[in-house]
Amino acid sequence: MAVMAWAISEAAPRFKGRDLYYIKGVNAWRVHVEDWENPYDTDYLQMDRIGENEAFIAAERYEQVEVPGAFSWDPPVLVWQLTETRLVRPYKAVVEEVDTAANPVIAELAQRLPWTVSHGVEPAASALGAKGCADCHSADSHFFFGPVVIDPFGPDAKPVTAPMHVLLGYDPLAIRIGAFREEILKPASPWIVLAVLLIMLLHFALIGRKNGVAYPALDVLRFRAHERLGHLIAMTTVVVLAVTGFFFLLGRHDPLGPWARIVHTYVGYASIVGIIAIFLSWVCAMFPARGDLRWLLKAGGYLGGVKEHLPAGKFNAGQKILFWIAIAACGVLAASGLLMGLYRDIHFPRQELVYTAHDIAALIMILVLMAHVYLAAFVVPHSLNSLFGGKVSSKWADAHHPNWQYTGKTANTPHDKH
Repeated sequence: MAVMAWAISEAAPRFKGRDLYYIKGVNAWRVHVEDWENPYDTDYLQMDRIGENEAFIAAERYEQVEVPGAFSWDPPVLVWQLTETRLVRPYKAVVEEVDTAANPVIAELAQRLPWTVSHGVEPAASALGAKGCADCHSADSHFFFGPVVIDPFGPDAKPVTAPMHVLLGYDPLAIRIGAFREEILKPASPWIVLAVLLIMLLHFALIGRKNGVAYPALDVLRFRAHERLGHLIAMTTVVVLAVTGFFFLLGRHDPLGPWARIVHTYVGYASIVGIIAIFLSWVCAMFPARGDLRWLLKAGGYLGGVKEHLPAGKFNAGQKILFWIAIAACGVLAASGLLMGLYRDIHFPRQELVYTAHDIAALIMILVLMAHVYLAAFVVPHSLNSLFGGKVSSKWADAHHPNWQYTGKTANTPHDKH
């Protein structure tokens, strides 16, 4: 420390006579270098003797002397000649450790510099992330929980270490939430989706369509144009979001590459418009009503064994539940997605919780979408007419939504027994 301070003061005269500070990790020392003393200002016998293991330099003294020229006819010339060499101390310095707690300016500087792991140091197969996000985002990740040297020489001359997450400013709970997302949620999601698909196939094979009969002409308006448009926007964008979301699970094998995230982001903004349109159009009809409990106890007849018409208004209890689940999931997706888009490539507070909530809500929304498409397209296919043309058969409306007071319905409209 003293040698370095002396070298700096000699190379930069503006530092002469000033206190210099040596900062190593989270520790700091004050170094004061005394002014240089010309060793030839003191008689040789009066000079301080250099002690053992003390730094010293050889100070040479030169004098100008007159020497003959190169040839006899040349005049004499003046040259510098070495006349004496003395071994002397190059400096005198006082080194004192600084109490950083009492000096906030030094304390601000006495911190370990942040650094990142370079993924190019190791071969590609050994680099962090080569085997997936869980290389770093796992419960026992060395990346976050491994020790990092913050001071190579502590009070006992041994390295002082701290977990990486402390230096990065990450909460251990947040890291473990992220580990749950990468180690459990993401790997399990495709299997959950596959299991639901198998359940749907089994349901269709064993039970099939509900009241699978042909209905007469479409004579009842079920959904107006703006309702169908909002539903179309929401349905289309959610499908695209589901597909691109699953592409993210493929990592470097994502067929869309960087375009997957771009498409996902902007289609996500469009989906918010469709969801808001659906919410405003249908929210008033989605609250519990008389007969909903009975419909739920009978599972709406979707498990078979029900002959009578179960009570249901314009929307049955099952549709209401799917509606509120979808609205809640989309609300979480929209809020978390906007945060993720605004802070792209920037760590923000509770980031791991936001990403995990986004993935859970996305999985729920995908399952809701699958159930919605299966029931509408395969179990009750007549309902698709209301999405494309807006109308359904009054016979179908009376059978599946007997409490729905649509325009033109008489008080004593009979129910078909199918």
